[in-house]
Parts: sequence; C-alpha cells; structure tokens
Amino acid sequence: MASKKRKIDLENRQFNGEWTEDYLFVLNPSNKPKCLLCDCTLSMIKSQNIKRHFFTHHKHFNEKYKPGSWARKQKVACLDKSASSQKQCLSTFVSEQSKATEATLSISHILGKRMMTYSDAEAVKECIVEAVKIMHPSKKEVITSMTTLPLSRLTCTRRCTDIAEDLHDQVLIEVKDADCYALALDESTDITNCAQLAVFVRYFHHGVFNEELLALITLHGNTTAAAIYDALISKLKELQLPIQNICALSTDGAPAMIGACHDMSLLITVVCVVTNLRTEYCPDLIGIHCIIHQSVLCAKLSGDFQELMTDAMKLINKLKANSSLKHRQLRNFLDQHNAEFCDLLTHNNVRWLSKGNALKRLWDLRKDLVMFLNEKGQTSTLLEGTNLCNLAFLADCFTHLNTLNLKLQGKGHTIIQLWSAVKSFKQQLLLFVSDITKDMLHFPCLKVTIQEVSCDNDWSCFVEFLQNLDTEFCNRFKEFYEISSVIELISHPLSADVNGTWKTQLSTEYALLVSKMQVELCNLKGDEICIADPNVFWLSLVTLERYPVITRLARRILTCFASTYLCESLFSSMNFVKNKHRTRLTNAHLHELMRISVSDRKPRFDAIVRSKPTHHFSH
Repeated sequence: MASKKRKIDLENRQFNGEWTEDYLFVLNPSNKPKCLLCDCTLSMIKSQNIKRHFFTHHKHFNEKYKPGSWARKQKVACLDKSASSQKQCLSTFVSEQSKATEATLSISHILGKRMMTYSDAEAVKECIVEAVKIMHPSKKEVITSMTTLPLSRLTCTRRCTDIAEDLHDQVLIEVKDADCYALALDESTDITNCAQLAVFVRYFHHGVFNEELLALITLHGNTTAAAIYDALISKLKELQLPIQNICALSTDGAPAMIGACHDMSLLITVVCVVTNLRTEYCPDLIGIHCIIHQSVLCAKLSGDFQELMTDAMKLINKLKANSSLKHRQLRNFLDQHNAEFCDLLTHNNVRWLSKGNALKRLWDLRKDLVMFLNEKGQTSTLLEGTNLCNLAFLADCFTHLNTLNLKLQGKGHTIIQLWSAVKSFKQQLLLFVSDITKDMLHFPCLKVTIQEVSCDNDWSCFVEFLQNLDTEFCNRFKEFYEISSVIELISHPLSADVNGTWKTQLSTEYALLVSKMQVELCNLKGDEICIADPNVFWLSLVTLERYPVITRLARRILTCFASTYLCESLFSSMNFVKNKHRTRLTNAHLHELMRISVSDRKPRFDAIVRSKPTHHFSH
C-alpha cells in the first residue's frame, strides 16, 4: 500500500523563541525561519534543520560569542534590530512607489478627461516641481518625491490604458447584471479617414440609469448596414453580452444604419432566433430614428425660402470667407460703429444650430451691413423690402427650432422627456399659425422688420411654411407614434385607460401579460400614489415586488435611447483628440482616450495599483 504524502501545513509546527539567541533564527513575513547572519530562509519550521544550518555555516559564532553571555545577547539584539530596520525601509519604499503610481494614474486620468496629449504629462510634472519649490523650498524630501514621479509619455500611455480597461470592466459587469439594455449607434470618420462606429449603452443599475460608451469599433472595409451589423454582433459576442437583452436600438437613420430593405433591429432579433433563444424570452426590439435628426429634417427648406437661404449664405461668404481683407474691414467697421456683434456667423450643414444662428446674426447686423456695403459702393437686395421680411421670418422660425433642438440635446434624457418636448413644439406650431396674422408675439424679428420697411401684408407664404412644418412633424417620428400610447401609459399611469390602445402597441413579451398589467394598473390607481417625475415614480415609489409586470415595462421604456446625441458628442471629441497634429495615434489608444473622456465614473485607482505586481519610479 502506497504511503500517504505528508502535508507540512497540517503539522502545526511552532517557532521557538529561544532559537533566536541559540541559533540566530527569526520568522520572516511568510512565517518561515530566516537566518540573521546570512538571510537564508528554510522551507519549514523544524528544530533539526535550524540546528544543522547553524552548526554547518555559523559554528564560529559560538566561539566568538559564548552561549548565555551578555555579549551574545547584545549581538543578537543588534542583528535582529538591523533586520527589522531593513524590512521597514523596504516596506516604506514599496509604499512610496505605490503612492507614486496612484498619483500618476490620477494625473493621467485628468489629462485624459481634458483630452490632452500623452506628452503633456511631462509639462505637468515640471509645473508641480516648480510650484513645490516656490511654495515649500525647505521641504527637500517633498521636492525630491515630486521629481521622481514617473510621468513620461510612455508611462502616461500605459496609465491611460490601465484606466480605460478598468472603466470598461466596470461597465461590462453592470451591463451583464442588468435585465435589459439599449444601444445607440452612429458612424463617422476620423482625420485619417478611418471609419469609427460608436456604440453607447444605457442600462438600469442600483437604482439609476447609466449611459456609458460600450465600444468604439474601427470599420476597415465598407460601412454598409451589413458591415455595421456584423461588427456590432461580433463585438457583443466578444464582450459576452446577452444579445437577447437588447430592448432598443437608436441610430441616426442614415441608409447605412437602417439599410435599404431591412433594419438592424429585425436582424438582431433574427440572431436571437438562430441562437435557439426561446421567443417568449426574446423581447422585440424598439428601433428608433434619432429624434434630434428627425427634428432637423423636418425643418429642411424648399422653394423660395431655400433660395433665400442660399442668397444669405452667399452674402455671408462674400463678406467673411472669400476675402481676408474684406473680412478684416468688416470687423473693423462693426467695432468702430459699436455694433451689437463684431462678426457674422457661417452656416454648416453638420451643425444643428448653425442655420438659425447664422440667419439671426445676419438680421441683427442688417443696418450695419447696409452701411458697410454702401461704403464699398455695393448693395444687396437681401437686406431690403420683402426679402428682409422673409429673412426675419426665417430667423424667428429657426430660433424656435433651435430652442427645441437644445431641449433635445444632453445626457441622461429619457424617451418620455424628449417625446414630450416634440409634442409641445407641435402644439406651439398651431399657436404660431394664429399668432403670425395677428399680434406677432412669437415673431419679434418679423414685427420689427415690418415697422422698418414697406412690404405687402400677404402672410400666406409664412402660414403655409408653418403648416408644412406641422405636417412634417406629423409624418415623421414613426417609431415614436408606434409606442406613443405605451409612453403615455408610463408617463401618466394614474390617468391611463386600462383598455387603452397601449395594449396593441406592446411588444410580444408584454402582449402575453396584458391581463396582469391591467390588474396592476387598477391596483396602482387604487393606491393613489402621487406622480411628478416618471423616473422617481417608477424607481422609488413603485416597488418591483408589488407591480412586477408594469414596473419592468416602465424600466424597459425608460432604458431606451431617444437620440444619438452621445455619439455625436463623442465624434466632436474624437476630432479634437485625433487632429492633424496626432494623425499617428493608433485606433487602440484613440478608443482608450475616448472612453476616459466621455465617462463620468471614477476609476478604481486602488484596484489598479494592487493589480500591478511591482512598481518602479522609472516607469
């Protein structure tokens, strides 16, 4: 019969304190005997091994220091103290290195949030050292510690990589823990013509909704709907995220995003079926065309107003963009005449607010521009008569549209808030139609212009423009109208009809639970809970245990992205980070910097420091 293998840890061996004076051994931090003379460490606490080592290597010690003598006691105490001092110095050194690493992580995080270059860390270090020298010239040790901070360009690069990985890990853990999540997608190209697909995720975790960058995917080939779909699915599988938990998908509505014959939400649902997920556990996706893009598309000009807009841009370009000399002369003229503004604004189709801002600035400087053109012996029919009235009308209209656009922008908005803003604007359009033929309270520029110039009082073209704008708002937002009753149910549950049209607008998952939802809705009305903010109502006042079906539906709706604002904001930051001076920035580093710059969460610096096996001041 084979003998059993001995387990040293189970033998419960104890270190004898007398061995320190007799054989010059102490216990090290790993609870193993260590020789004070040669720093040799034995594998186990065993008296025979300790004696053998002492008499084999250090028996001369007994001849110089007799056992039990006062001189031996003093020598052993001195050796023990020296060993403890070395241990403490090593511990202090390691602690200082860890603090230096954490400090450089914090500095790198700040630089990343500010979208500064890696090499800026060296300039920051110089500023810190100079500030300490001036503020505390007598504290040499502080100056020395600041000087030894590892903040080289390569060090800052590694620190940003560690921070980005930590932020990404935090997001993945929370998304995997969520019942459902929504995605917002958009694609753009950087300065080197690399196509970048931004994927943001919104999910409910620990009582709040979070919006974070899930991935920034580089598309090396085509940017068709199929290519974007393949890249998205591959990334979700790589991150091991459950595809069946996607509840909504928001895009900018471009043909590359939605495809000519099929949309991405249908494709993702098919993937769920292919992977043998049961239909009843795979909720239907809500495909959403970005509400901001749709509002901008509603305001597209045509006919005479488009021609007027073209003439306005030609005039602005003539005075500002075509000639540097004329632009300088214009600014000097406006400054000398104490004009309200010192320059004109240009229009850019990509920028949502530029059309309204450019028209409003042109109208504000109309008198000054007329004088400036007269000095040059020139005139412009755009700034006189009926054309000026039309310009004032467009300036007023786009001022209202810009106000709506600003309401739709921002982070953290729910689909309820944005849809309410659009519906409120539709009500305002009806008010504008009646107001423009009467008091013109909502058209201040047009009202002032009519008093200044002589033009006919035929406002039929203005009324027609407002009516067409109202029609456009009715025809678009198809995705929102398809779930409008469900949104109304979540935003005003106490006034909702238990037999309302929301029953036919529910997805497959909840259509099977209509009866339970009706009962919960009746109970909810009976409880008479006060609702002010839908977020507070569904997350704090209504419990998941008492109203499980309707609460899950509410969280699903509140999880939806209603716009791709975060993607557009990220692309603006991307153009700032990867500019003409940083064209060699790799895609991996670009993705890391974008994650740091857009994330509001704080990195776990302590965990990052602990994950590093060793720390060195050199790097």
